[in-house]
Amino acid sequence: MYSLRLSLFPSFIYALFVEVNGKFVKIAGWKKGYWITQVNGHIYGNCGSSELSYWSGLWFVKHILNSDNELVKLLFHTYHIGLSISPYDKELLFIPIFLSRTTSWEANVLRWCRKLWSMVDSLEDVLRVDITTIGRSFQLKQLKCGVKEFLDNVYPVMDEDPFTVRRALLSCKWVGPKIADAYLLSTGIDVTAVPIDTHMIKMARRLGIDGIAPIKKMCIRYDCTSCPLRTKCLRYLLNQKFDKLAGWVQTVFYLFEHDYCTAMQCSTCPIQKLCRSPYQLRNPQSQ
Repeated sequence: MYSLRLSLFPSFIYALFVEVNGKFVKIAGWKKGYWITQVNGHIYGNCGSSELSYWSGLWFVKHILNSDNELVKLLFHTYHIGLSISPYDKELLFIPIFLSRTTSWEANVLRWCRKLWSMVDSLEDVLRVDITTIGRSFQLKQLKCGVKEFLDNVYPVMDEDPFTVRRALLSCKWVGPKIADAYLLSTGIDVTAVPIDTHMIKMARRLGIDGIAPIKKMCIRYDCTSCPLRTKCLRYLLNQKFDKLAGWVQTVFYLFEHDYCTAMQCSTCPIQKLCRSPYQLRNPQSQ
């Protein structure tokens, strides 16, 4: 059965919602106060049909079902989730994505954002409030500067092509390829964007895909198809292998690594026959 909760949780748009009595209520941004929910497998809400489709991730299921990639099929069989995005919150989504650098999504980012939403309604508001009342981590200390650079550099080109938006994001201090790609993916500007984090690097290696993380100075200068390092870059390699499903695969891997790899559940792993982890290589009988 399709899972609304699991579709929302690994997505950055989850920071814009809070669960109340089984309903996911929008607490910031577009259509604040509206909700979506799942009851007996049926997903509905008091928002519009487009918002419901994007926020729930249902809009992406047709792309998954049309794929003949073996890994995609195995992952969707394990996690019946889509790709939750919000094209309506292109400004506010910068905040949870920017704050997510080298910290816990559950313990810190969600907590920080939910405090911040009670203080602000827009990015401009962030520049006027006292962030230290939320916390004193380096992510929060850098937030105002990050927001100002976003408003100066990214906002003016928001409606241009994905490479232009990505390059503008990378021109901002403290924004690297992972943050830029997470932004492109979560806003729907480019759903083929793959945020290369430690989870993705580990999972790619287990699947025999060796590559390096994108390098900021190269990403600013080149698009992926013309970059001299593309055949070594994990973002490009994953795009070539999974096409428009690459961002979805990365999202699912966030859940998968926790449930199977970190928990050492190799014997029950649904993709064990594709895995090249040291454990699997030492124990071929487990496949």
